[in-house]
Amino acid sequence: MRKHNRAELRALLKQVIKVLVWSLVKHKQGSKKNILLFANRRGGSTWITQIIGATRGMTFIDHGLSIHNVSKYVSGFVPKVDDGHIRTLNPDIRNQLKTYFDEVFNHDLRVNSPWKFWEKTFNFQTDRIVMKITAAKSVIDFCDKEFNCQIIYFTRHPVACATASLRNNWGHHLKGYLENDHFLNAHLSESEISFAKSIYQSGSEIEKHTLNWVLENKAALDLLPKRNHWFHLTYEELVVDTNQQLIKLAEFLEIKDPKPMLHQAGVPSRSTRGLSQKGTSDLIIQGEKEKVIGRWKQGLSPNDLAVTQKILDDFNIQLYSVNELMPIKL
Repeated sequence: MRKHNRAELRALLKQVIKVLVWSLVKHKQGSKKNILLFANRRGGSTWITQIIGATRGMTFIDHGLSIHNVSKYVSGFVPKVDDGHIRTLNPDIRNQLKTYFDEVFNHDLRVNSPWKFWEKTFNFQTDRIVMKITAAKSVIDFCDKEFNCQIIYFTRHPVACATASLRNNWGHHLKGYLENDHFLNAHLSESEISFAKSIYQSGSEIEKHTLNWVLENKAALDLLPKRNHWFHLTYEELVVDTNQQLIKLAEFLEIKDPKPMLHQAGVPSRSTRGLSQKGTSDLIIQGEKEKVIGRWKQGLSPNDLAVTQKILDDFNIQLYSVNELMPIKL
């Protein structure tokens, strides 16, 4: 049998097993609100999702709004945009989002949920859902107002995310942002638009990926000071001060017993094991916290740091600096 045929067969078998396991899970919505976790690619999003998902009765949805990370059947419910990133809303996208969330939260549509029933954190009976979203941060406010969920906004240093994406040979999504006049006019000044387009046309790859982070997060960051009911957590704080940050998060989410979350925090995520720098999992296990949050600086030249800092400065990103490993409290 040819290799690609064997791979297709394994993928099909895996999907059959997932569907069978999901059919055995009984979900009855409890009194606590579901959770929307807005995060960045290569920003620790899988780790924090699995931490929250370790709570008894909780199930999680990984990449719930990404057409590239869901099954062909589920993709029929996700709003269709050219590169999979939802940046702005129109009546069709609004209605598609409403239908999609209704289906998911009623548990009529199973999307990238846990299926490894032999793991200790697997729940056959669930009453609450946390959905990770990386491809729709620009519409975070709409989701907040429309879907009666608790909002967690999880960030990591933009240059750390940029270097991680480059290391994994991932592309950026600048074209979709810079061709969306509605997004540009809503979130950027004329000078910012001009600067962004110049980076897209002639900037280095580290500049483009840093700009990609900025554009993905601009709407959420601008709203953050006005949204006191959101829980903003950073990857850096979670790594350096794990227990205290998770206790605060558990209190926000009304989780009475945070012990499963605290235990899961010591387990490297699936993506850490497969996509992170060699040795990152070991550093997490060994507790080398400063080294974990600072590894992104390895291999960057002084010019790389200077040009990426200029992007942060010119787009008024005050939360992070290339001169600081930890976020800057606003």
